[in-house]
Amino acid sequence: MSLLCHGRPERCFAIGGKRMPICSRCTGIYIGVIFGLIFLSGAVWNLYLQDRVLAFLLLLSTLVPIAIDGMLQFFALIKSNNARRFFTGLLAGIGTSGALFVVYRSFF
Repeated sequence: MSLLCHGRPERCFAIGGKRMPICSRCTGIYIGVIFGLIFLSGAVWNLYLQDRVLAFLLLLSTLVPIAIDGMLQFFALIKSNNARRFFTGLLAGIGTSGALFVVYRSFF
């Protein structure tokens, strides 16, 4: 366990037979944040300037899949897999980076 992720082996991708120290969901989040900051933040800012409510709803909608997947797994209604964890993490990371960029641009 580290500050970056819980690193449970069954939830981590394996590359060349070795498990990554970061789980698939956190891997998706980190990649999504980086991707979003590099490629999408300007577009999110432009949308925010045009329609703040739409921008807020768009960013919020990227968090819905990770919340649903996490709750369904927490209540043992489904057993999530690494591909689903990665994809929901990726969406959440992209939305989070957009929100961070909007907050940053709003104050600085």
